[in-house]
Amino acid sequence: MKSITFSKTIHIQAAATAVYAHLANIANHPGLQPLVVETQEIQRGLNDKGHTVIDFFSIELFRFLGIFAYRNKIRVKMIQIPEENLIIHEVNSFPNIRLVSRTTFQAEEGGTAVTETIHINTPNLVANFVQKTADSAHDTLLKNLKMRLETREELSPD
Repeated sequence: MKSITFSKTIHIQAAATAVYAHLANIANHPGLQPLVVETQEIQRGLNDKGHTVIDFFSIELFRFLGIFAYRNKIRVKMIQIPEENLIIHEVNSFPNIRLVSRTTFQAEEGGTAVTETIHINTPNLVANFVQKTADSAHDTLLKNLKMRLETREELSPD
């Protein structure tokens, strides 16, 4: 098994509470990452510390030869820890890959610094592919989050 860790930070010109709320709502996840087209909530509750925990499926759509579509269901557990401005996503997927994403939201002058730290445990055989795919997907996620929220802020009345 190989252990991979990387972090990414982006500045978003929106309030930290708005950025946090957007990512905390699983209905907003489709389109943030390139392949995610749908989410399906399985269960919602509180953990032993009183934090909201949402178990859900993240549905990815793969197209082969532009004709064949395959919908890949990935089970995700999201833990919301608002007093720490933290959202944790835990994913276990085939073949024995575990990804944990810790996203923090730090209010700054003119907006929010969003930092995502990704930790992956993956079989050595697929480690390079997993790392490249995760790196690209999480770059896209942060860029799309920025675009959505900054566009929304521009459209909001003063």
